[in-house]
Amino acid sequence: ATSGVSSPVVVQSFSPTSTCYCTPTALGGACITNVTFGSLNNTTTGCTGAPTYYNMYTTPVPNFTAGAPVTFSMTTDVSSITSMWIDYNHDMAFSPSEWQQIYTSGTSGSVTFNIPFSAISGQTRMRVRSRLVGNLNGSADACTAFGSGETEDYLVTFKLKQLKRKEEKSNSQFR
Repeated sequence: ATSGVSSPVVVQSFSPTSTCYCTPTALGGACITNVTFGSLNNTTTGCTGAPTYYNMYTTPVPNFTAGAPVTFSMTTDVSSITSMWIDYNHDMAFSPSEWQQIYTSGTSGSVTFNIPFSAISGQTRMRVRSRLVGNLNGSADACTAFGSGETEDYLVTFKLKQLKRKEEKSNSQFR
């Protein structure tokens, strides 16, 4: 028989630094050497964060406006396949709809896209992953264990686009 008493439920409020995000693993090689996105320009030398090759960078935090076009670029030390995800809806997961393929071979690339109007205002997390060329690094691989490469997470902030109101002309003769 059941008692009808349930266990307490803990509600996790959204935090872009939450441990609820998956922490992927990789084995190094195909190291991320630069990530540039708005005011963020992070240069590193070689893969760091062994043994998982995962790093979380909390500063600087670039700011973007929903609906605005933005350019993301990155470099790696050897020919790689690279991807980027942004948690636009603050669900603490990186969905295929939040994914951008930066490049599929070579050591540098960029992509220009619009921040969706549906992006929730405030700070959120962005994930960048690299992997040796010839391997998969697709929209569903934000949390996949890789046999090569590196993962870097960053904080980014979105604000809603402000619509300009038409200014009413004042006419003193009617006052």
